[in-house]
Amino acid sequence: MGEGRTLVTATPPTPNGALHLGHISGPYSGADMLVRAERLQGREARLIIGIDDHQSYVAVKALNEQRSSTAVAETYADEIERLFEQANIATGPNLRSHQSDLHQTVVHGFFAQLLEAGRIEPRTEPAPFCPNCERYLFEAYVAGDCQHCGEDSDGNQCEACARPNSCIDLGSPRCNLCGATPENHDVTRLILPLSQWSDRIGAHLAKAYLSPQLTSLAERMLGDGLPDIPVTHPTDWGLPAALPGVTDQRFYVWAEMAPGYIASTVALARAEGDPAWENAWLDPSVRIVQFFGFDNAYFHLFLHAGLMLAWNEAVNLPAAYVTNEFYELEGSKFSTSRRHAIWASELLDVVPTDVVRFVLAVDRPETARTNFDRERFEALADDELAGHWSPWLGDLLARLAVTGSPGAPPDAAQGDSRRYLDRLDELSELCLAAYTPSQFSPQLACRLMTAIEREGERLASSYARERSYGDEWVPSAREGLRLEFATAARLAQLAAPIMPDFAAVLWRALGMAGDVRWTGLGSLPVDRAAAPPAAPFFSSVAGQLESLMPQPQQTTPAVVT
Repeated sequence: MGEGRTLVTATPPTPNGALHLGHISGPYSGADMLVRAERLQGREARLIIGIDDHQSYVAVKALNEQRSSTAVAETYADEIERLFEQANIATGPNLRSHQSDLHQTVVHGFFAQLLEAGRIEPRTEPAPFCPNCERYLFEAYVAGDCQHCGEDSDGNQCEACARPNSCIDLGSPRCNLCGATPENHDVTRLILPLSQWSDRIGAHLAKAYLSPQLTSLAERMLGDGLPDIPVTHPTDWGLPAALPGVTDQRFYVWAEMAPGYIASTVALARAEGDPAWENAWLDPSVRIVQFFGFDNAYFHLFLHAGLMLAWNEAVNLPAAYVTNEFYELEGSKFSTSRRHAIWASELLDVVPTDVVRFVLAVDRPETARTNFDRERFEALADDELAGHWSPWLGDLLARLAVTGSPGAPPDAAQGDSRRYLDRLDELSELCLAAYTPSQFSPQLACRLMTAIEREGERLASSYARERSYGDEWVPSAREGLRLEFATAARLAQLAAPIMPDFAAVLWRALGMAGDVRWTGLGSLPVDRAAAPPAAPFFSSVAGQLESLMPQPQQTTPAVVT
C-alpha cells in the first residue's frame, strides 16, 4: 500500500431509533470532515462506519415495541443509512452485522483464533440475574450506581465517566425491565485477560495522539489496573459464539466491534477493487484514525486495543483517537424517551445540508458539552452565512462576470498585496491544521474561514470608491480584485471538508476546473469565465426550525378538593 493513506473509523451507530443531532454532531460528521480534508490535499482516505445491529439496546427496544430484534435493527438501519446520505457523510460499505456473512465470518474466525491461542479463556464468575424476568443481566438490562463516579450507569460501562464495570459491582442494582433487585449466580463465559496487555496498551497510547480528556482517562485506568473483560454473554440477541464451552452464548457486541472494523475494511477493499486496503490493520504505512464519543473511550482505547494485540502483536493500531463530548438541547441531554430531541433527518428536510454541517461544526462539543439553541442556529445561518458570506461572494461574482477574471495575484506581489497574501496564507495554514487528527477542530476551522471571509469583505469595501467611478480596471482596483478572487478561492478550498456542496458551487462559479482541490494560488485551475450561481449561496432559515423544537410536556393539573 502506498504512503499517505488514511483509514478513518467512526463508532457504528446502534439501530434502536432514529439519529438526532446529538449523534450527528460528533463522530460521524467529524470523521467525514477529516476524510474530505485529506482528499482535498490529494491524499487517499476512506471512512468506514457500519451498523451495530447486535447491541442489547436493540433487543430492549424490540421488547418495548413488541417486535423482533431483527425487525427493529432493519427498520432503523435503513433510516440511519438514509440519514448518512442526507447529511453528505460519505462512508464506505456499511456492513450490517446481523446480515453480513463477511462480518460474521471474520468475527468468528477472530475469536476462534484467540481461543485456540489461549488469548481468551473460559472462566466461571458470579454475574447478575433477574429473579422475576429469569434473565441474565448485562448492558441495557441492568443499572445501578457507578463505583467510580457515583452516577447512574447501565451495565458494563458508565456513560458519565467512561469507566467499565462488571455489573455485580454496581451500587443499588436493578433490572431495567422490571425494577427487581438482581441475584448473583455463577456463569461461565469467555474472558479476555485485558490486564495482561496493560504494558503494551500503555506503550501504544503513549505514542498515539489522545486529547487531554483521553490522556487523563488512560492514566487513571492504567494506574488502577485494567479489568478482565467477558467477550461472550448468555443472552438471546447477538452473533452466536459457537465456540467450545459457550455454544449457547453470543459475542459481547463491543468486543465484536474490533474484528468488525477489520471486516468493514475487507469490504471496502473488495468494493473498490483495491486489495491493498484489506491489510490496513497490519500495514504500518496506513494511518488509522478513530472517532468516537468520550462515553465510548474505554472500548476503543483499551478493549479494542487489547483484542487486536491478542490477535496479532504486529497489528497496526490507531495513530490518533478523536473524541467529543455530549451535544445538548436547550441545556439538557437529548432524550428519545422524553421526546427531548431534534431528529437529524427532519432538520435536514427543511434546512440545506451544508448549513446544518456548518452550525454543527461551529458548536461541535470538542472539549466540553455544547448546546443546540434555535436562536443561535438561526443567527449562524442567517447572520453569518446568508448575511455575510452570500452577499460578498454574490457581489464579487457579479463583478467578475462583467470584468472577467483578473487571475491570481503574482507570487512576486509586493507591499500591501504581499502583506495581505501573507495574512491569507497564515489563516489558511491554520485552518488546514485544524483538519489534522492531532489538532482536529472544526470549531477553529469555522472561525478561521469567517476571518478569511471578512478579509474579502474588507477588500471589496476598500475599492468601492474606484468602482463608483465606473473604472474597475485602474491598477489598484485590478489588484484588489485579484486579491478578492484569491480569497474566494481559498474559502472554497477550506470550506470543502465542512460544506462540500457550497464549496463545489463556488469553485465552479469562480471558473475553476474539476473538483475542489488544494493548490497554490499561482496554480489555480481557472479554465473559464466566472459567473454567479443561479441562486444565492445561502438564504434565511428563519421560521424553519420552530416546528422541530421539542414541545413542553403536558402535565395534568392537581385536583384541589
